[in-house]
Amino acid sequence: MNPRHDALVAIKDAFAMMQGASTGFLARVERELALSSPHVAVLEAVKAGATKVGDVAGITRTHVSSASRTVDALVEDGLLLREQDPSDRRAVILSLTPTGEQRMARFDELQIELMDAALHSLDGDALGVFAQRMSDFGLGVVEAVAQQSATT
Repeated sequence: MNPRHDALVAIKDAFAMMQGASTGFLARVERELALSSPHVAVLEAVKAGATKVGDVAGITRTHVSSASRTVDALVEDGLLLREQDPSDRRAVILSLTPTGEQRMARFDELQIELMDAALHSLDGDALGVFAQRMSDFGLGVVEAVAQQSATT
């Protein structure tokens, strides 16, 4: 028996359960907010500061043409604004519209509701510890993926 290996397998299995559950959550988002998974990804990228389609493509790990089509759809739906870059007339700057901001605020609320329901048994102190551990874990995963990507 290898306790570390056993713990890592348990974490992997929990990840698989969460990925399966995320399908149901994304179906709810699509029903309630009329947002598909690619739409959410692009809106999250713009909300986080991506202002150009190329930046959105990099963050969402999609081809620029796919990101551009999703941006077009979100502009048409009134959730994104595309304006000419005053410093480069060939470029455009993306931003959320007020409707896009409201929709993403509701998306954030839905995520928090889900987390609250899933973690209802944790008191304030335990929840704080869990949040820190999850943050550390998330950063560790990001770093590990970056290292693995750099070596392949």
